[in-house]
Amino acid sequence: MSAFADLVIKDDLAGTDRTFVPAIIDSNGVAHYYEVADVFDARRHVSVGLRLPNAGSKVVRVQYKVVIPVMNSDIPAQKDGEVIANCEFVIPKIASAANRTNIQYFMHHLLKHAVANDGVQSLNGVY
Repeated sequence: MSAFADLVIKDDLAGTDRTFVPAIIDSNGVAHYYEVADVFDARRHVSVGLRLPNAGSKVVRVQYKVVIPVMNSDIPAQKDGEVIANCEFVIPKIASAANRTNIQYFMHHLLKHAVANDGVQSLNGVY
C-alpha cells in the first residue's frame, strides 16, 4: 500500500517533475492529489482508487484519473475546460503477479505508441 504523500509525476512536455500534494481520501477510498497553483481553478488533479472484490464480485478495480485545466489565454484566471484522462484496470482476484505486471506494462507502452500519440496529440483516428 502506498503512503498518502506527495506524488511526483514527470511532465515530458516541460521536462520537469510535477508535484501533487495529498488533499483528501474521500468516502469511496479514492485518494485526491492537487498541484499547487496561483489560481485555484488552474490546479491539476490526480485521483487514485482501488476497489476490492465484494461478495458478488471476482475482480479488483484500480482506477486513475488525471485532470488538466484549460485556462483562457486572455483571462488567465478563467478556466474554459478540462483535459481528462481515465484509466481503469479490472483484475481478476486470481490473476498472478505476472498477469498484473504484463497489463501494466502493456498499457504503459500503448500510451507511448504512435497510435496513442496520433489520437491524443493530433486528434487523428486509426484508418
